[in-house]
Amino acid sequence: MREYCAKNNIIITSYSPLSNLKRENESDDASALFNPVIQEIAKSKNKSTAQIIIRWHLQNGLVVIPKTVTLERLTENAHVYDFVLSDNEIRQIDKLGETHRRRFVNPPFNPPGDKNIFDD
Repeated sequence: MREYCAKNNIIITSYSPLSNLKRENESDDASALFNPVIQEIAKSKNKSTAQIIIRWHLQNGLVVIPKTVTLERLTENAHVYDFVLSDNEIRQIDKLGETHRRRFVNPPFNPPGDKNIFDD
């Protein structure tokens, strides 16, 4: 999907990528925040798992919008520009997508009217 979007100048936005929502028939460890691979990378860089996930998105050219309601986490989420993930770390995280769920959201609505909301 990322390759298709890149070829067609479509920017992917990852909304709430740190979601820890528990769904029916899923354990608490379904969230990437608790994945052992991400935890190990975070430990090696002295970063939180959330920071590793956000940094992975940024290094892959994705727009990332992490949700938080606490100032402490908001501040932590913003401190992702003082380190980089190695090619090997990126590949390790990429492999997680082969076995973990993905969710694509395409809202069935548009803003009312024919005005482009992004016009000046």
